[in-house]
Amino acid sequence: TVAEVVTFTPKVPGILRATLEVEDDLKIDNSAFASVTLSHPTRVLLLTHGNKFIERALKSLANMEVVISENCTTKLPECDVVVVDNLVPSVWPERNILTFKAAPTNWFAAGKPVTAPSVVDTKVGHPLLRSVNLDNVEIASANVPVRPSWAVSIAEAREGALVLAGELQQRRIVHVAFDLLDSTWPLRLSFPIFMANAVDWLNPQAEMQLSLQAHTGNPLRLKITGDLTNAVWELPGGVQEKAVISEGSTTLGTAREQGIYRLRFGTNVLTACANLADAGESDTQPREEMLVGARQTLKASVSIPTNRELWRWLALGALAVLMFEWWYYHKRTA
Repeated sequence: TVAEVVTFTPKVPGILRATLEVEDDLKIDNSAFASVTLSHPTRVLLLTHGNKFIERALKSLANMEVVISENCTTKLPECDVVVVDNLVPSVWPERNILTFKAAPTNWFAAGKPVTAPSVVDTKVGHPLLRSVNLDNVEIASANVPVRPSWAVSIAEAREGALVLAGELQQRRIVHVAFDLLDSTWPLRLSFPIFMANAVDWLNPQAEMQLSLQAHTGNPLRLKITGDLTNAVWELPGGVQEKAVISEGSTTLGTAREQGIYRLRFGTNVLTACANLADAGESDTQPREEMLVGARQTLKASVSIPTNRELWRWLALGALAVLMFEWWYYHKRTA
C-alpha cells in the first residue's frame, strides 16, 4: 500500500483514473476511478445573538463564507449549512443544521435539565468526532433530550445524550444539548476541530462527493433534484436500467461491476464510480485459515496418512497367475 497525494484545480467536471502498471493475478483492482465535480466555497449561515468562539472557529476554515444573523425568515440567504446558537428562530431552516441547546419540538421529546453532566462515552468512529477528545470538557448544565429513532448519540452522559447526529426528512442534523458558554469546550482544542468536522459532515457538497464513490457489490444511492421523469441508470457495459425515484433520491441495488455509472434525468447527468477497493478481496494468496460466521474458523486442508485397501492389487496378481497357468497348460497340450 502506497499513499500518493496529487494536487490540482479542476476546470471542468470529469473522471479521474488511476492505474497501477503491475503484473499480478487480479487485474481488475489495478485501476480505480473517481468522479470530479466543481465546488463553490461552503456557505454557512450563523444564527446567534453573538458568540465569538463559533464565529472564529468557522472563519478559520478554508474556502468558507460565513453570514451572521439574529433572525431566520422563510427567505433564507443562499447557504449550505445553518448553525443555530442558543436561540429559537421564528422559522426553522430547511437545511443541514447544527444547533446548540435549542431545537424544534418535532425533533425529539422534551428533555430534562441536568446539572454538571460529565461525558462518559463517545462514538469515536463517527466522522464528527475524528481527532476530537471530550474528556477534559466541563459542562455547567444541559437540557438532555430523549434520543429519537433517527439519531445516534455520539457523546453520552450518565443522564443521556449530550451530542446527537442523524438524518431526518432528507437533511442532516447535529444537536448539542448545552450552551457553549456554559461549558469549557470553546477553550479546548477539540472545539474548532469539531466545528470543522461538523461543517464537512453537514456540507451537501461533501455528502454528494462521497455518494459518487462506491465499492463494487454495494448499493449506489444518489440524491437528485429537477426533472425526475424518465430517469435512467447507464451501467459500465452500456446497459441501461430504469431508475426508481423515491423522496428525491434513487438507489441502484448493487454496483455489480467496476467502472463508471451515469444517472441521466432530464437534461442532467450525474456520474458515479465503483471500485474494487477491498484489501481482503485483492489478496489472492492461499490462506492458512478462514473465518466462517462470527467465531468458527476453517483451516487449510493437510495430508493425513490412512490405511489403503490392498485386495485389489492381490486379486490382480492372482488373476495374472491364473492367466499364466492357463496359457502354459494350453501350450503343453497343443
